Amino acid sequence: MTAPPKIRVVCATREPAGAFATATALGKSLALYKPYAFAELKLFSGNSHGLPQLYNSVIRDSRSDPAVLVFAHDDVHLCDFYWPDQLLGGLAAFDIVGLAGNRRRVPRQPSWAFVDERGTWDERANLTRRVLPTGAAFSFTYDDADRVVEVEASTGASFPPLSKTRSET
Repeated sequence: MTAPPKIRVVCATREPAGAFATATALGKSLALYKPYAFAELKLFSGNSHGLPQLYNSVIRDSRSDPAVLVFAHDDVHLCDFYWPDQLLGGLAAFDIVGLAGNRRRVPRQPSWAFVDERGTWDERANLTRRVLPTGAAFSFTYDDADRVVEVEASTGASFPPLSKTRSET
């Protein structure tokens, strides 16, 4: 039987390293999984750098040490004890999983949730709320009726176990 792939949770936080596990939602959540070898943490503590710079460095480093890369903010709660299984199951069928999404895109849309640069929220009917698989250019997530729906913009992404392959594309 093949061992499950390693999961590397990547987080940039303003908190000092010593306070991460007790002062952040993600740190508290990950503390529950500390005894298990399947997940490791790549923490950028006391961070003041831009996320793209940090995340790109992790992607580059993963070429020599492949893992499922999970990019998460420090305010994320991992409430499902089976999140690693859910994540790996989604990645078995799709390239990327997203945390939240929007069913449509509008010109100059600054983020998945807002329709303009003033921060106007999109209509609730266009927004999705749960973790589920996403495809290359589109993503899929549950809507309020627990149906899988296609979205055109998402957030909270994770890359597949073949991070070496992903980083080259």
